[in-house]
Amino acid sequence: MMRKIPTSINTQFNALLNKNNIPKRYQNHYLKWLRYYLDFCHKYGFSESNPQSMESALDSYGMSARVKSRPQAFFKKARL
Repeated sequence: MMRKIPTSINTQFNALLNKNNIPKRYQNHYLKWLRYYLDFCHKYGFSESNPQSMESALDSYGMSARVKSRPQAFFKKARL
């Protein structure tokens, strides 16, 4: 089961989404990726604030995507 996003991070992340004019209909997708990332860091002992952790997580999800036949466009968007 995926971990819940801490309230402080969730509040800051939502403010960032709004500041960057991310449409409300897409914000749940961004929050889903944030949950995946936080879960990955917790599971594998990565620092959530280290940019290399993000690269490791995306590489791991990319491998999972190939196995699960998910479109690579999902992962390209997450890197932005």
